[in-house]
Amino acid sequence: MITKIWETSMRARIQSCNACVSTSMALCCWPCNCYDKNSKLEPDLMWDLDMYARLDLADAWAIIAPVNWYAPTSNLKLMFDRLVCMNGGNPREDLIEHKDAELAQTSVCRCPRHTSLQGRLPE
Repeated sequence: MITKIWETSMRARIQSCNACVSTSMALCCWPCNCYDKNSKLEPDLMWDLDMYARLDLADAWAIIAPVNWYAPTSNLKLMFDRLVCMNGGNPREDLIEHKDAELAQTSVCRCPRHTSLQGRLPE
């Protein structure tokens, strides 16, 4: 019984956003590095279905989804939350040593455009 509950809870789904951008925009990497591809512990459809590459290569998006109580579904909201990194995410994860918040904040402060960063750290 316990293994059945465990297997059900570990179903692949779009995982929630960890809100890295609330600490520092430099922590929000493109593509999102909060979850791993083919992870057994936290399976994530955004990585397993290679959604980042598909959405990045598309010329346009057509979103067709069910509507619950006159609002989009939770999964659709989660997908758009995870795409925050697409609009100005840090392309160089090595500059912040994966998720070092202090290093990310100091690298943002060194940048002359530290308010918006326009998604890029100085090279």
